[in-house]
Amino acid sequence: MKIGFVLPCYNEFENIFILIKQIKKIFKDHLIVVVDDSSTSEIKNKIIKYKKIKYFKRKVKSGRGSAVLFGMNKILQDTKVDLIVEMDTDLSSHPKELPENIKYFKKEKLDLLVMSRYLKGSKIINWPIRRRLFSFLSNKLANFLLQVNVSDYTCGYRIYSRPATKHVVKNCGKVGSGFIVLSEILAELNLNNFKIKDTKTVFVNREKGASSVDIKLIYESLIGIFKIYLQKPRIGIFKIYLQKSRNLVLGDFRSKRLSNLIVKKIIKYNKKKFIKILDYGAGYQPKVVYFVFEQLTKIHKKKILIDCYDFYSTKEIKKLNNINNKSINFFNIGSIGRNKKKYDFCFINDVIHHIGIEKEKLIIKILNNLINVSEIVIIKDHFQQGFFSNNVIRFMDFLGNYFNNVNTPDKYYTKESFQSLLNKLKVTTLEKISSIKLYPSFLLFMSNPDFNFLYLINRDKKL
Repeated sequence: MKIGFVLPCYNEFENIFILIKQIKKIFKDHLIVVVDDSSTSEIKNKIIKYKKIKYFKRKVKSGRGSAVLFGMNKILQDTKVDLIVEMDTDLSSHPKELPENIKYFKKEKLDLLVMSRYLKGSKIINWPIRRRLFSFLSNKLANFLLQVNVSDYTCGYRIYSRPATKHVVKNCGKVGSGFIVLSEILAELNLNNFKIKDTKTVFVNREKGASSVDIKLIYESLIGIFKIYLQKPRIGIFKIYLQKSRNLVLGDFRSKRLSNLIVKKIIKYNKKKFIKILDYGAGYQPKVVYFVFEQLTKIHKKKILIDCYDFYSTKEIKKLNNINNKSINFFNIGSIGRNKKKYDFCFINDVIHHIGIEKEKLIIKILNNLINVSEIVIIKDHFQQGFFSNNVIRFMDFLGNYFNNVNTPDKYYTKESFQSLLNKLKVTTLEKISSIKLYPSFLLFMSNPDFNFLYLINRDKKL
């Protein structure tokens, strides 16, 4: 196993070569990338004597976070590197902790392991009170806003998986270039369901050289935490409590109501023992798919195949939904054009209004493709009734889709404009239900059945 090391440094001539010797003593198969923003060329002149080191001297000081991302990108060019380690070069951390931590990393199948200074069993040695206080307060603020399950957001001693590193290089560095990138990386990986944990460590304050942390950097880091919170709206304490409140109020009521109705229509229009279903836009948590599958297999004794297509990557969907069922398959929506299967039913749930009524040409194209591969297409969506109901629906869409960054539309189809859309598609409406009650009665403003409709369409009038 080859380990890649990213070592960002700024005027660390007195320390960096000690760290390099420590790494080389412990690891035989390694690659070290040094990203040097120093004001002198001392390191450059000496480091050329060392093997298995890629050295990059940048002309100006561009920030620790920027240096780490730069180094990660260089390490990824070596396809043999399995894990990437990020370390400061001030000797605050010792690589002797790594062999045991790498074993833990692999055993737990992690994507990021943070060596935390604030776990029980960790030690902080010779750190000034003011630095401890700043670190403690900034970590508390970051934890309050970003809600990642670690105790140390600002420690730069970490182990990354290769997939996590690729994601970090592609998506981070948008809120700053300094230490704030450490918190941004945590938020970004957590947001995208990479597996993150922390472990104890020993942190020793530098004995040689001067720290690059100053008042300006502290200020930028504090502002940066708020930037992360605002720029990545699917994270944070608001998301946590909003999601808990929504689940507490609704539970599975809506999903079960809708799946019951879909199953009734499937049984009505299809008598086959083996039924193939295409679900377009399965969603962040496609409970409806599971409930439909359970009812058709357990109650109606049908053999079922369900192919679900969504905007998330196949890997992300599997992580999100913990799939372990060969009869339910998930694919990225971009690959649907390569699918040559024919289906008995296609279900498209709340996708049309998220595409946007102003993009009707795209909606027609999608529906035409789905109609061509399916005997019957079942469309569930919202009707616009008036100013008040329109804003209620928009609010509900916000609650339901805040977590997965889905577009909330400004307006929805009316009964008349939706019928016009079907006329353009030249389809037969087998059945329409323009009043579905999908919310509990005590939620009066949401339980208005006119908000939701269900249409069954096809191009075969004999059905």
